[in-house]
Amino acid sequence: MKSAASFVLLFAFALSGVASQHYLAYSRSKIVGGTPADDAEYPSQVSLRALGSHSCGATIISESWILTAAHCVQGLLPSFLAVHAGSNHLITNGTTHDVIRFIKHPGFNFSDFASEDIAVAEVYPPFVFSEAAQPVQLPAQDAETPAGSAAVVVGWGFVDVNGPVSPSLLEVDQIVRSYQECYDIYSVDVPITQAQICADVPEGGKGVCSGDSGGPLYVDGQIVGIVSWSANGCAAQGFPGVFTRVASYRDWITENTGV
Repeated sequence: MKSAASFVLLFAFALSGVASQHYLAYSRSKIVGGTPADDAEYPSQVSLRALGSHSCGATIISESWILTAAHCVQGLLPSFLAVHAGSNHLITNGTTHDVIRFIKHPGFNFSDFASEDIAVAEVYPPFVFSEAAQPVQLPAQDAETPAGSAAVVVGWGFVDVNGPVSPSLLEVDQIVRSYQECYDIYSVDVPITQAQICADVPEGGKGVCSGDSGGPLYVDGQIVGIVSWSANGCAAQGFPGVFTRVASYRDWITENTGV
């Protein structure tokens, strides 16, 4: 078992025009290696804005609801948040939607990396679906994602551990790890649960970074994970990104959104 010395929840706020990481670690201690996504290739992916600047990713699940990570809305009021949809570009094109309320999982604890890093948010005006804005396919409750599955993660997060954010949506291929592999890597420091899923590439150097939090991990076009945290910087070899396992919360999503 490895000891992962430092951990980071993967969201970023742009303050005075400069993106800065917000760390939450045991010790208080852009998609990396990605390529540009084609226009409208991931129409469910949206940018969650805090005080006007990109802070997290999120995913459209219906005309009025998005899915994201709980730590992306922690400590904020809905009036601080907005969603930019229908564009691969952070600044141009697309539509803007106010967040009118959000619901965090009641089990989420900002100082605890264990699990339940999931939230839903209602937007207004509702999304008008088009080629560039579509709801994602959700898994069934407790559906399994086999280890070794080919996955894709997308986002506008830091292109390197020190930034900056990417102005255009990036994608990177990942491979889903088994629960046991993920547990063996992190269990010295963090209690990995069955409600989480891990993914990376064996050689490292490709994966999620700050600003990617809340965004989707796709397998065969279905969202199976929500970007939550990483260890030892971003895309470090041997330390897979950790995602909230959406299938563990499918019933919770329905209970709170009707979706």
